[in-house]
Amino acid sequence: MKKEGLIFLFSCCFVVLSLLLILSLVVADSITGEVITGETITGEAILGNSNVSINVVASINITVDSPKNITYEFNSADEIAIELNVSADSTPDVWWFTLTNLEVEPYVVLNDSVIFTPNITIHPGVGSHSVVVYANSSFNVTFSETVLFYTQITNSAPEIQGVDDEIFVCENTALLYYFNITDVDGGDITADISPKNPFFISPTSYSGSVTRKITLYSPVLSKSDVRGRTNGTYEEEISATDGSSSDVKMTNITIIEVNNEPVVENIVTRTIWTVSDNRTFYEIVDVNDEEDGNQNSGNLSFNLTFLNGVEPFFNISNFGVMNFTANETYLGPDNSSRVYNFSLCVIDRALESPHQNISLCEPQNATNKTSCQNFSFTVTAQNRAPSVDSYSPTNLNLSVLGTDTSVFSITEHDPDGTTPDAYWFVDDSFRELDTGSLSDSFDYSFGCGVSGLHSVKVEITDGLLDCYNSIDCNASMQWNITVENVACSISGVGPGGGGGGGGGSGSVCTPTWACDDWTVCKNAAIGLEIGELFGEDYRNLQLECAANYFNEETCGHQTRICFDVNNCSSALNKPFGLQACHYTENPTCFDKIKNCHGGVCEFLIDCGGPCQKCPTCSDGIQNQGEEDVDCGGPCPSQCLVESPMLTVGEGTLIYVFVVVALFIILGIKLYQIVKMKKKV
Repeated sequence: MKKEGLIFLFSCCFVVLSLLLILSLVVADSITGEVITGETITGEAILGNSNVSINVVASINITVDSPKNITYEFNSADEIAIELNVSADSTPDVWWFTLTNLEVEPYVVLNDSVIFTPNITIHPGVGSHSVVVYANSSFNVTFSETVLFYTQITNSAPEIQGVDDEIFVCENTALLYYFNITDVDGGDITADISPKNPFFISPTSYSGSVTRKITLYSPVLSKSDVRGRTNGTYEEEISATDGSSSDVKMTNITIIEVNNEPVVENIVTRTIWTVSDNRTFYEIVDVNDEEDGNQNSGNLSFNLTFLNGVEPFFNISNFGVMNFTANETYLGPDNSSRVYNFSLCVIDRALESPHQNISLCEPQNATNKTSCQNFSFTVTAQNRAPSVDSYSPTNLNLSVLGTDTSVFSITEHDPDGTTPDAYWFVDDSFRELDTGSLSDSFDYSFGCGVSGLHSVKVEITDGLLDCYNSIDCNASMQWNITVENVACSISGVGPGGGGGGGGGSGSVCTPTWACDDWTVCKNAAIGLEIGELFGEDYRNLQLECAANYFNEETCGHQTRICFDVNNCSSALNKPFGLQACHYTENPTCFDKIKNCHGGVCEFLIDCGGPCQKCPTCSDGIQNQGEEDVDCGGPCPSQCLVESPMLTVGEGTLIYVFVVVALFIILGIKLYQIVKMKKKV
C-alpha cells in the first residue's frame, strides 16, 4: 500500500512539474508576437542566435443579457427604455455599443460607438433595432456581439371613469349627468349606451383626446317613463372602444316617481238666462291625474266654494258634476244681471309606496296634491255683449320680420259684469285661451323661413251658449301682418306662440338630438322592389355598400328615429336616419357580424347590446391580449411579478449543502478504491 501511494503521488507531481516546465519554456522564448486562441502564426527562422517570445491571449466572450432577441411592449404613456446588461468572461479595457433603427432603409444610427460602463439604459424608440456591443482587450483586440430586437407600443384599452353604480333622477326633470372616457393612446373612440330611450349619451364618437367628458342625458321624464319598470329602474350598459379593446360599465338609472297635481280643464265663462232654454248651468269638470285617473275614477275629491259671501245654492258631486237651473230669484237688484264667483279645488291621493330617495326631488314629493281654479257665471234676464275697450298694437296692419316676437294685448268690458274669455287665433288656427281677467295678451313669432300675409285675431265672449255667430255675446279684433322672410340659421328658431303676456317663442333654441337604436338590417335590393327605398337613397346605399365590400346579397339598409329633446321645431344638424349595413337573413350573437336584433344593436361584433358583454379589463377573464386576468397588455393594471420560491439566504444554504454532499461522495469513492486495492 505504501508503495502504490508513493507511485500515485509521484505521478501527480510529475504532471504538475511538466506543466510548469512547458510554461517556463514559453515565457523564455524571445520571439515576440501574440498568439490568439484559434489563430495560427506562420514565419521563417534565420540561422544564428535569436530570442523568441510568445504571449498567448485568450478571446473575450461577450454575453448580452439584455436586450434579448424578443419583442418588447410598452404602453403609450411609458418611456421606451431597455436595460443594456452585458458581461464577459474576462475584463475588457473598454466597452462601447452602437444602436441602430432598422425600421426603414437607410437605417438610422441612434447611438454610434458610445463608450459605456455596464450596465446602462438605452432608448431605442419604436420598431426593429440592432445593438452591437464591443469590448477591447489590453492588446487592442476588439470583440463584439450583436442582438436584434423589436419594440412596439401596446394598445391601451379605453377606461370609463366616474359612472356611479346607482344614478337617480326625478320625474318631470331631465337627466344631465357627466362622466369621462380616458384613452392614453388618444385615438378614435366610439361610445354607446344600451338600451336607449329615454337615456342617451353624447358624443358617441370622437378622436384625439386622452380624456373626454361625456354627457348622459334624457328628455324631460314623464310618468310613462316610470311606469312599467320595477321601481322605475333602467339597467344601462355604457360601452367604449378604440376599435381593438373595450370597456363596459353597468349602472342602474332610477326615475323617482313623484305625485303630480291633478290637471283640471279650464271652466269657461258662462251666461245663463232666467227665462228661455238657456237657464241651466251643467258642467262636468274634466280632470286628468296620472296617478289617480280622471274625474270618474272615484280617487279624487272635489271642493266647491262660493265667493263674496254668497250662500251655496248648488254643489258638486263626487265625480265632478255641477248642475244648476236659474230663475228670477238669482238676479240682482231690479232684476239686473248678477255675477257669481266660485273656487273649485280637486284633491288627489298621496303615493302609496314612495321611493326611499324621494327627498331628492323636493319640492316634488309623494303627498296628496291640490289643483284649484276660479270661475264665474252670470245670471241675466237680458244679456248685453262685451266690448274691446283698448288694444295694442293700435295699427291693425303691420309689417314684421319672421323672427320678431310681436306682443298683442287688449282690455275688455262687459256691461253685465261678466269677465269675458279671450280666444286667440293665428291664421284662423286656435292657439290660446285666456280666462279670469279683463286684460289679456298674446305673444307670437312666425319664425325663420316664414313670409307673406298672415293674421292674428282675438275673440272675446261672455259665454252665452249660442255665442258663436251671435252679436249678443261676442266681440273681436284682428291684426293683418305682412311677414318678411328671415333665412333659418344655426339658432334653430321655429314658429310658435306664448300667452298671458309671458315667455315668447322667439328665443334662441338649439336642438339636442337623441336617436334610438338602428332597426334590423334589411336587404337593400328587396327594399327597392317593395318601395321601402327610392332611387337616390338606394344609389347612396350602393356606394356605402361598395366602400364596405358588401355585394348585392349582403348590401342592406337600416333606419332609426331621431328626435330633439329641446323641441326646437328645427331640423338643424339632425343625424342621418338611414345607413348601409351588412345584411344577413337571421342575425344572431354568433354570426361574426356587428348587427342589430332583439330591439337593440351589438356594440362590437357579437358582443354588447343583445349579446354578452364585450371584453374589458374588469370582467375576470384573460382576453383582448391581456398578459393575465385583467392585467397587462391593453389593461392599465400591471400584472404582479411572481416572487422566486427561495430567498437568497435559502439558495446559499442549498449551494453549500450540494458542495458538502459532493465532497462526501468523493470521499466515499476514494475510500472504496483504496479498500479494493488492499484486497488485491
